[in-house]
Amino acid sequence: MKIAQRAQRIEPFYVMEVAKAASALAQEFAHTASPMIFLNIGEPDFTAPPLVQQAATRAIAQGNTQYTQATGLPALRERISDWYASRFGAQVAPSRIIITAGASAALQLACLALIEAGDEVLMPDPSYPCNRHFVSAAEGNAVLIPTTADERFQLTCEKVQAAWNSKTRGVLLASPSNPTGTSIAPEELQRIHEFVHSQGGVTLIDEIYLGLSYEEHFGHSALAMPGELGQSVISINSFSKYFNMTGWRLGWLVVPEALAPVIERIAQNLFICASTVAQHAALACFEPDSLQEYERRRAEFKARRDYFIPELNRLGLRVPVMPDGAFTPMPTAQTSRRVGALRLASPTVPAAAGILPLS
Repeated sequence: MKIAQRAQRIEPFYVMEVAKAASALAQEFAHTASPMIFLNIGEPDFTAPPLVQQAATRAIAQGNTQYTQATGLPALRERISDWYASRFGAQVAPSRIIITAGASAALQLACLALIEAGDEVLMPDPSYPCNRHFVSAAEGNAVLIPTTADERFQLTCEKVQAAWNSKTRGVLLASPSNPTGTSIAPEELQRIHEFVHSQGGVTLIDEIYLGLSYEEHFGHSALAMPGELGQSVISINSFSKYFNMTGWRLGWLVVPEALAPVIERIAQNLFICASTVAQHAALACFEPDSLQEYERRRAEFKARRDYFIPELNRLGLRVPVMPDGAFTPMPTAQTSRRVGALRLASPTVPAAAGILPLS
């Protein structure tokens, strides 16, 4: 059987390969008394809170399981809009919000809508490994730009300007980032977007860990940028991380008004809609009791970070930048090579350790 070149270019997602191996190992030693702590995948150990689980059960019992619009339940889009206003001071019209089958589907839709064959998309190195494959699946080319600890492992406006050429379509950023747990300073992000916008390019920013920000300076959505800047940026988000709904496969995409019908048309053909049960359940994420529980859990993640990072440093696994969000610190590449336990499958990729249950 002949396999398409685009499929052959896509490497395995090694985190998932490690997860398979870890699960097999856990089964092998299931008879022992020693618990296994999984540090291999970006997943909260918390599950969806009670009101969300109850809403899912109620949706099934009431038969609310049929297709929704490709853009998602209007009520859910409105609640996300309200959350942006109350949490981040960002005015995001519900018509700009597209509900998707996880952040992965959001990235795929954005790339298919915006990237032509041969287009280049700039992104930091290190960055989430799957992002470059979303670009290549749309026949584009991901251009990885090395970053340093002094840059918080994020792109700077100067580096974007230096790498920009006639083939560049835009940038794909993440704030907070997986695997570094670091965010882009709001003023630097605005400088990058101003430049990209001036070149007729697109700024895509993965904000799936935004709810898990621990420092006031960094906990801002790109959608809160003033005027046209906030209206033209494209934000990817998810119910997986802050909202603790990883396996529910539910996310969303915020796009400029003119792009919304284009994304809807592609979504109709590729996905029809995101899970209806998950959408009805997600409505309960924004109830006061749920939001209170999410904030309690965010404080717990911060407490784990504050304990875990000094302990890594004490062990010689130096983390050069304190993560300001998410739950993935990144020891330096030199350290991870010296300590084989933290190496990933590819020696060119810096090692990352997830903060999962430590109690």
